[in-house]
Amino acid sequence: MMSWRETRNILIAAGVDPARLPEDLPADGRLDLTEVDLSRANLRGAKLPRADMGGAVLTGADLTGADLTGATLAWARLGRANLSGADLRGADLAWSDLTGADLTRTVLRGADLTHADLIRADLTGADLTGAVLTGADLTSACLRGAHLTGANFAGADLYGVGLREAVINWQSRDLIAELLRRSAGKDQQRLMLVREVLRSAGEWCWEKFSALDIDPALREWALVELRQWVQAGDGAPDVLYGE
Repeated sequence: MMSWRETRNILIAAGVDPARLPEDLPADGRLDLTEVDLSRANLRGAKLPRADMGGAVLTGADLTGADLTGATLAWARLGRANLSGADLRGADLAWSDLTGADLTRTVLRGADLTHADLIRADLTGADLTGAVLTGADLTSACLRGAHLTGANFAGADLYGVGLREAVINWQSRDLIAELLRRSAGKDQQRLMLVREVLRSAGEWCWEKFSALDIDPALREWALVELRQWVQAGDGAPDVLYGE
């Protein structure tokens, strides 16, 4: 990862006013980079922890391996940006535009992606443990092999999202409903069960599922479909380990 001096020089070369960039990185790492235009800038390995980049324009920027832990990127424009391998733990990305962004192997543990636009974003192998994706648009995004334990997908658009080999959050009603919807086809009973899952308040309750007054064959269909997504150590409920 590059030093602060190297990061500073790149930011200046990209057009950031030097007056906004101290000679030495503040002890708390906080920098005011709100609404800067860094479109297509090369910021590979940049050191910007806790920087305030709210509303910044980073379209097509290369932030591969950058340190953006705790950074503020709310409302930032990151379409087609390369954030592969970047560290965004605890970052604020609410309402950001990440359309088509490369987020492969990106660390997003505890990040806030509320209402973020992640259409066609590549999150292969990303760590989204405990991330908040409430209302996010993940249409046609790729989450293959991503870690989703504890991630909040309430109200997120998951249409066409790739979930192969992903570590599922088994308490997420939205994820569970999406997995069932894909296999329900046009079967009205199965689709009614999907809607029942989505109507449940808060996180999905497996005890409530077991108590649902539904056709045993319908319940078994749901369990068989969901068992296909279970991985060792992913916290799946006991009911998904049945024969």
